[in-house]
Amino acid sequence: MAAAWVSLISNIVLTALKIVIGFLFHSQVLLADGVHNAGDVIATAASLTSMRISKRPADEDHPYGHGKAEVLSAAMVAVILAIAALYIAYEGVVALWKGPGKQASLP
Repeated sequence: MAAAWVSLISNIVLTALKIVIGFLFHSQVLLADGVHNAGDVIATAASLTSMRISKRPADEDHPYGHGKAEVLSAAMVAVILAIAALYIAYEGVVALWKGPGKQASLP
């Protein structure tokens, strides 16, 4: 569990740095990588949360335990990463059509 916390903290720092520097220098590559790292932050947070929930013992409402929490968090992460991938692809195509030096959605 300690490794998940180290991963979460380092990914938060990397995400912030990449997005800020990407905006400052109008770099589509750094912005895309920052979005990718944001997906890693969400995935790690979901993993930590689902690990805590899945360790709970069976109760009256969940007679077979809480193990399905990990499956639900994996599905949530998959949907979020798919949305991020579509956004990155869209921005890349728009940047291709606008020509060199023109940003898709940056000011």
